[in-house]
Amino acid sequence: FHRYFTHRSFKTTAFKHKLLALWPVLLISKSPIVYAMNHRHHHMHADTDRDTHSPVVRFWHTITGAWEFRGYKWFAERGVEFKVKDLIRDPVLKFVERHYFKFWYILLAVTLFIDWRITLFVFLLPAGHYHLTANLVVVGLDHLKIPGSYRVYNTPDNSYNNHVLAWLSLGEGYHNNHHHNPSNYNQGFNPGEYDICAWFVEKFFKVKDEQSTQVYNF
Repeated sequence: FHRYFTHRSFKTTAFKHKLLALWPVLLISKSPIVYAMNHRHHHMHADTDRDTHSPVVRFWHTITGAWEFRGYKWFAERGVEFKVKDLIRDPVLKFVERHYFKFWYILLAVTLFIDWRITLFVFLLPAGHYHLTANLVVVGLDHLKIPGSYRVYNTPDNSYNNHVLAWLSLGEGYHNNHHHNPSNYNQGFNPGEYDICAWFVEKFFKVKDEQSTQVYNF
């Protein structure tokens, strides 16, 4: 949903569009609209004082994920602009945005009612893994020079590629590539790099206009 909603790097079907819109509920993340708003701002001001999730500027605030739980006011005070008009026009995303926490509480209540182990292993553990990789790896260590990190492109930020981090985050560790070309859904496009997420996009989500009359356009 990061590559699809924030960067609109591929097209999919109407059903899979809805699936991706609901996916953040399982991750206990922000709605697609709020996530895209923050992440687009990050790309515009990466590793500067205006970046709300850069370990270079706010180390602990970034890697612990504290920034994710801030409200609109906190981001507005730090200059985050509402550059998601393309998403606001989408009725599916507006619906998810309006009812995001209702979905979350209903899912929590239903799984607890059936079996607490479903809540733990299907809901909470995957969400915990997401927050760990998203904050510690993707917006954290991917912007720091650590053993194994390397840069291919001279981007105006502190983004790095790292094979180990890419393995841990299923491809998101090729962050210098991503900042160089955000609109490319495949972040591992140099020799020796392999992006697992891009493979999933190719196999299960991405469609071409001529392949289906159900291609979803924002």
